[in-house]
Amino acid sequence: MLKKFMAAALLFFCVHTANAQFVKVSVGIRGEGVATLTGTEVMPKTGVQLGGGGGIFTGLKFGKVLGLQVEGLYTYHTAGYNFSSDGSSSTVPISTTHTYIDIPICLQLWLGKGFAFEGGYQQSIALSGTINIDGDTAPDNGILDYGSVVTGMIINMGKAAFLNFRFTKALGYSYVMTTEPSKNMTVQVGLGFRLFNSRQKVFKK
Repeated sequence: MLKKFMAAALLFFCVHTANAQFVKVSVGIRGEGVATLTGTEVMPKTGVQLGGGGGIFTGLKFGKVLGLQVEGLYTYHTAGYNFSSDGSSSTVPISTTHTYIDIPICLQLWLGKGFAFEGGYQQSIALSGTINIDGDTAPDNGILDYGSVVTGMIINMGKAAFLNFRFTKALGYSYVMTTEPSKNMTVQVGLGFRLFNSRQKVFKK
């Protein structure tokens, strides 16, 4: 189903691009706050992992409607847990910190100059993980590389700044803490700044 959707989106993108007369190129920076639902059998105290990140992006806008944005972001996720190995009321405090390079690639559908829907794919590359068990810190080898489906929206705040809201859902396993693997879901709130804009005429009618 995902392959069919991406193929249809790519076909629409190619047809629209062929008819576009102007292409706008943007380069900038973007930061975000991230809340991550891991879905493991060991629940965090808050119910989520919290974190953030930032990096750079390149955006293309073909005509007035269709856009494409590619980003490279460094992100981190932290969480605190109370773990009981035997199901008793006696628990051990555990905290984790995970870092990734996230590469989202999103098609954008602009409904006017100030608002757009977006959807696409994000590849998350695991960099490092640490786990602290009752004061003792060790490497956390449970984090995995994984891909996610991305949906979201963009709200422009003038020509340079924009707000970005996204939801991602992992397509495969992203983390194994004990015996049960999990698939991350995230809610992201981002703020971006377009530091460079260029509008080029690339096709003639």
